[in-house]
Amino acid sequence: VLLVTLVVVRSRYGRVLVAIRENEDRTKMLGYDTFSNKLAAVLVSGTICAASGAAYALLFGYVGSTFASVQYSILPLLWV
Repeated sequence: VLLVTLVVVRSRYGRVLVAIRENEDRTKMLGYDTFSNKLAAVLVSGTICAASGAAYALLFGYVGSTFASVQYSILPLLWV
């Protein structure tokens, strides 16, 4: 997951996403379709999350309902 993230961030596409984050209007004026790039970012993010969830399920063999508790939702926010 880390390797895929590094490849995406260091690519041309990753630089466009950083430009959108910093100044969306300027990126639009440079000719980039910001909506399509944002949509693609959400799709890439969802794919990475799905792959991580599948790896977790394969590793532990079971994903119970307790995994969707508030505690597991808040912990990643506290780490950042």
